[in-house]
Amino acid sequence: MTDFDRSLSATLERAAGDDVHVEGLLAGARRAGVRYRRRRVGLVTGAGLAAGLAALVVTMTVLGPNGGPASAPQYGSTPGSPVGSSKSAAPPRHRELTTWPAPPAATATTALRLRLSLAQPPFAMTSVQHQLFVDERQENLYVDGAERRLTVRFGATTQDFEPLDGQTRSVSVSGRPATFAVDRSDRGNGTVLRWRTADGRWLQIVGAADETEALRIAASVRTDGAFRCVVPFRLGHLPAGMTAESCSMVFTGDGVVMTTLSVSDGAFHVLFDTTTQGSGRSVSETQHPGDGGASIMESTAEQPGGGAVSLTASGAYDVALVRAIRNGLVWTGGTDPATWPADPM
Repeated sequence: MTDFDRSLSATLERAAGDDVHVEGLLAGARRAGVRYRRRRVGLVTGAGLAAGLAALVVTMTVLGPNGGPASAPQYGSTPGSPVGSSKSAAPPRHRELTTWPAPPAATATTALRLRLSLAQPPFAMTSVQHQLFVDERQENLYVDGAERRLTVRFGATTQDFEPLDGQTRSVSVSGRPATFAVDRSDRGNGTVLRWRTADGRWLQIVGAADETEALRIAASVRTDGAFRCVVPFRLGHLPAGMTAESCSMVFTGDGVVMTTLSVSDGAFHVLFDTTTQGSGRSVSETQHPGDGGASIMESTAEQPGGGAVSLTASGAYDVALVRAIRNGLVWTGGTDPATWPADPM
């Protein structure tokens, strides 16, 4: 686990509580070249940042009823986490989802378009994450229950999909040939169901209880949705050439509790890292060595009315430019994602 993994993991655990799994959110902050490793227990992270990777990742939390963070305790540090108090307390929990959550409807000009959904909940859900990788033409759904997680992937290739390890057999999904695999070893993925759609794209379901449940869930997969991935802010100051790479929204019974947005111009990498409490427009900033001794810049900007946006810059970044990106962010806030900017760029 890299410095970025540890720092982001600690941040997301504090911000989202144990209802939202960190591995999916870590993946949302990554670019091409990521390979997913799956364990049945514990955190799962990608294989790391590819050489030359450049991205700007924005992480937002809306936890309170008025669009800002709910009152929450400070959480203790964990091994490898860069910050934390010696005090420890249970993170806040969110209400369960009773219906399948839907992001706002797409418009004719929506760039961050989401198509993947399920027609019905697969089981009692605590959270659902929609995740989009623009350049890779891949979408993911992470569905969490009290004691389990289901992952649905939809992509142009199977490059970042979990492998079909263990015992395999041929099955059928809506008349299309499919492969069902079972690997219940300590490092296995449990069950994996993979098939190809009529238009040549790939679908995969990971984490079903058995073949029967996997096929039932597969029948409810929809890839014709017209939704948009949104965040409650606009990025008013970005270098020319920066485009969106990925976007993510996490839903619970309390609404959207976290979003991520990444953009890139190929020159540097910035990761929004820490979510704080409070209100006003206070800003914190620090720099410290990261993996390999390279400098990392961390900054958090609290927003009027509550809520915070945090970033971490690495690589050949320019401090003044990172500050300009941070200071140029226009916070809209609110609890209804339909009212957030249609295009954060």
